[in-house]
Amino acid sequence: MKKIALILVLFVSVNSLMADNGDLTPKKSNDATKSVVSGKVIDIITGESIAGACISIEGADIKVYTDLDGNYSISDVKPGTYTINVSMISYKSKEFNKVSFNPSSVLDKNVVLETAN
Repeated sequence: MKKIALILVLFVSVNSLMADNGDLTPKKSNDATKSVVSGKVIDIITGESIAGACISIEGADIKVYTDLDGNYSISDVKPGTYTINVSMISYKSKEFNKVSFNPSSVLDKNVVLETAN
């Protein structure tokens, strides 16, 4: 199981590094109004961190994956109310509805996933 998770993480990491959206225009943004959400994804039974879990924010078109220690961080969330989805192969997905982000807020969102039966 851990070998599959590690291979998946490596595959996703390589694809993310090699991805190029072709947009070379500098983006203007006001970082002072953007929020940060970060945390850790762990297994409910073993308490071990889950590498390669996907955290997506619907409506913000943002998707990140946990690192080898199960940590994630998203630092460019515009103020608003969103749904956060956390998923991983062989685990039940979790959904957090109506999560509000205020300007310059910092949200710590740890997630515990249970295996799918």
